[in-house]
Amino acid sequence: MSCLLTLYAMFRPLTLSLLILALSSSNHNCLEEFNKELDEDYAILLTELTNQFESLVKNMDGNNYAEQSRNFLKPIASGNEKQFYAQIPKDEDFERRMVKLDTMIFKYNNYHSEDDLTYRCRANKPQSDFIHALETVKDCNNLILEYTTTIQEFGEIGPVLTAEGAITNFSDKDLNDPIIKRILAVEILLPYLSTISDKH
Repeated sequence: MSCLLTLYAMFRPLTLSLLILALSSSNHNCLEEFNKELDEDYAILLTELTNQFESLVKNMDGNNYAEQSRNFLKPIASGNEKQFYAQIPKDEDFERRMVKLDTMIFKYNNYHSEDDLTYRCRANKPQSDFIHALETVKDCNNLILEYTTTIQEFGEIGPVLTAEGAITNFSDKDLNDPIIKRILAVEILLPYLSTISDKH
């Protein structure tokens, strides 16, 4: 019995390491598959947008990335757009690069004004390359399927509802998922980058 316990003690860390490696590899494979479905330029721009989203999140207080994410999303979830704007540094070159990605994912309606904020009302394009690419990896995370199904049925979710849902319903693992990060970056950060660009 002692020999079995000794072997368990020896191999348990290895087993955990292999499990973590398998999960990381699975996430990586899902992201690779997702990127293959996109035009290379769009995949690069989306990665750049996601990196910016992660960078902003990591500037927030919190014990880990998931907690920082929730703190980053709180202003927009509560409807405090001005506070949310204050978290986003102005970078005209970056905003210009995002225009191509923005028009690939969204369609535009009219303008909405509130106080000194003006932004375009928009909806996801249910048939956009972004949604199509997500549908090819919907088995990677149940949230991906829920997201694409909602877009197909309603055409949009919007930053406020997305932020509320992420804070309330997303697990720490979900918030660290590379594809879920891309959805959050598209739904929450990209519209506000465009809003900032509209004001100049």
